Amino acid sequence: MHKTKNTVNSQPSLISVFLSVFVTLCFLNISFITFTQESSKSNFTINITEFKNNDGKVLLSIFKDNNGFPDESEKAAYLLSSKIKNQSAQFTLEDVPYGNYAISVIHDENNNGKLETNLFGIPQEAVGMSQNVMGAFGPPSFNEAKIKVNSPNVATTIRLRHY
Repeated sequence: MHKTKNTVNSQPSLISVFLSVFVTLCFLNISFITFTQESSKSNFTINITEFKNNDGKVLLSIFKDNNGFPDESEKAAYLLSSKIKNQSAQFTLEDVPYGNYAISVIHDENNNGKLETNLFGIPQEAVGMSQNVMGAFGPPSFNEAKIKVNSPNVATTIRLRHY
């Protein structure tokens, strides 16, 4: 009698190796995409100072580009308002996508939702811009006022100007 030995190939097949590598790469790719997406957002804190009083409220417009900056708030990426406490205000936005932003601020003392100006267009209420820039004969450009939001936590302070 002839005995045959039944042996099972103990080496992994080419298909199982391929599948194992493929699944591992898919997992790593998903992890990388998730990490990249999470790391491309910021907590953005904006401090506003130099209020003369606590009357009215502060209006804040945050723009992603020059379209509408600084006075067409309906074109802003973010519109915020708050009461003023101790002649200052603070806003913190979470999960702001990385990018360039410019901010315009109005101290709306009479609570009418808009900037009061005189006959020549000079503000009668306090105003401020990111980077604390002001234009020579009018408002600054988006590029002059832009802030780079490119890390997990970004903070800026805007000092109001009174005319």
